[in-house]
Amino acid sequence: MTFLEFLRSIAPEDTPRGDFAAAALGDRQFPDVVSWDQLAKYLRGKGACREAVAAGRLVWRAYEARRDPATWVSRTNVRKA
Repeated sequence: MTFLEFLRSIAPEDTPRGDFAAAALGDRQFPDVVSWDQLAKYLRGKGACREAVAAGRLVWRAYEARRDPATWVSRTNVRKA
């Protein structure tokens, strides 16, 4: 699944996640990025506000978790009880 495909799977909702997906899909120049660095660079280049970048990071993390849950969990700082 590509990032754009993931964005299309997000239900329209009045949340940072839903707003980010709608804005990205409405941007005809939005690239099908393959890394957070690429996405962050694109957002910064567009002059995105802090909140938009934070929403992008949230959506990117959800994409990583959907794409490869085992790898994503192993890269997080999960504390063991």
